Amino acid sequence: MKTIIKSFILLLILLLTQACTESKSIESTFSAQTATPFSTQTPTKTIIPSATITLTKTITSTQIPSPTRTAIPEDLKQQIRTYYNLMLITQIHSELVTEAANRVINENFPVEDAFQNINDSGYGITPEVLEDRIQQLTSENITIPDSLAEDWSTIKDAQNSASDVLSMWMDKDITSDQVLVEMDPIKALIEETIVNVEEIIGQIWDMDSDQLTKERQNHVLSAINRTFPLAACAGEGLNTDIVKKEGRLAFVSNRDGNPEIYVINADGTGLLRLTNHPAGDYNPAWSPDGKRIAFYSERDGNAEIYVVNVDGMGLT
Repeated sequence: MKTIIKSFILLLILLLTQACTESKSIESTFSAQTATPFSTQTPTKTIIPSATITLTKTITSTQIPSPTRTAIPEDLKQQIRTYYNLMLITQIHSELVTEAANRVINENFPVEDAFQNINDSGYGITPEVLEDRIQQLTSENITIPDSLAEDWSTIKDAQNSASDVLSMWMDKDITSDQVLVEMDPIKALIEETIVNVEEIIGQIWDMDSDQLTKERQNHVLSAINRTFPLAACAGEGLNTDIVKKEGRLAFVSNRDGNPEIYVINADGTGLLRLTNHPAGDYNPAWSPDGKRIAFYSERDGNAEIYVVNVDGMGLT
């Protein structure tokens, strides 16, 4: 009897032990099965696609990489490049007309020499020359893209106006002062229109439109410096022989937020910022040996004269 009872108790223990083992095994299996779906179905797979679509629809100016923007037809690329360059040429032309008038007024620059500089620059385009170029492009099946058509029409009208101003100036129908007055709204319109074009190009080409604008503006500045080599060197006491010999230009720009002194090679390369201060720096002038640049600044509360080496070091 005792043997039977012991056997019954032993059997009961074995059954309970097996039940506990199976319970733990089932619990582990459930944990393993449920962990996998939750670890793989992360928010990045369920939220980002819809958020990306929303951003694409609502923030059209933001440069968001998209597979649909990588395959740009070659003919469209050529159209965009060609007409964007033409817009750049028209802007340079208008800037040169203004710079020529400034030279004549401020430096007693001969009017005839100013006209000659513009013609020699290669940017002295007339409406007829521009129209001939457009017809040539059309014959080569290079037409204005639809997305740029309205802006291109604005640019052409502005170019015609700039050419009219230059013609009246050459014919002595208006003075140099009047040239500046007439050119200001024309230049503003061209700049505004091209910035808009650069935003469109940025969306089509998946580019940073602000960087495109900055590069264009630097290119325009270089073209002005090449046409009028001393245009950017402000201040009395400017040593023109040094500028011609070294091929370096000093100028003031607020491209970084406030007026600072820069130097650049005459061919548009080697741009270097010499000053970096919240106060404005103005009127750079070369030293006789071409190794230093003098300028005035109000960084100490009143106008003072400073000197800096052409590498930006040794500020005194």
